[in-house]
Amino acid sequence: YDKWSVGSPPMKSIFIYGLNDNVNQEFLAGLFQPLGSIDQLKVYYHPKSRKHLGIAFVSFSKSSVTKEVLAKFHGTSIMGNIVNIKPDPLCQITKKSSG
Repeated sequence: YDKWSVGSPPMKSIFIYGLNDNVNQEFLAGLFQPLGSIDQLKVYYHPKSRKHLGIAFVSFSKSSVTKEVLAKFHGTSIMGNIVNIKPDPLCQITKKSSG
């Protein structure tokens, strides 16, 4: 997919809501890596208090992995919390960033 492509970009990224405070990047990577390659993974924390916000962003290399994660994990319990997984509403093609 590039700037000359027609139609929507492939769904490769998701947001996960309702995560347990103990879920970190390493835990999510271990959970999703067996399904396919992860391009980007970020767990969000409050900028000042560093409190876990219960939200994560994951971008996969293939849209088929994204669909599998949605089907397998949406509405299920991850570390004791029922999570809500939604596709990235803007279908952004994300830039890799450190952090």
